[in-house]
Amino acid sequence: MIYIIPVIYVFINIVHAVWHWHLITQFDKTIKSTQKVIEYGVLCLAAFFLLLPYSNWLPLIIFPVLTRAAFFDALLNALRGKNLFYDGVISKKKSWVDYIEDKIGLPQWFFKLIYLFAYITYLIIYLNGNNT
Repeated sequence: MIYIIPVIYVFINIVHAVWHWHLITQFDKTIKSTQKVIEYGVLCLAAFFLLLPYSNWLPLIIFPVLTRAAFFDALLNALRGKNLFYDGVISKKKSWVDYIEDKIGLPQWFFKLIYLFAYITYLIIYLNGNNT
């Protein structure tokens, strides 16, 4: 079961990216932060309670956050045929995280690589038996 938990959260991000790609391409819909947080929160909360009997609670909180940060934007951008680091128009309504990153002033690729590094680091720790 230890190996399936990270896979489940990657799968949730794939499904969420495909859903947003569908909304953007089929309905020309702008996805706002509130919608993203609610949708992803519901999926991850359901996964949390389904996986809790098989896992410590901490990975069930850390994996959703790190997986989202490391993979969601790149997945959505790939589906849309955009550059992996594409952010579009930055606004608080669309994504408060993108807005904060933009205000810090470092390039987007820097943040994306930091998120990926954090994910890989935690995955290694998790798979080596430290499930906290």
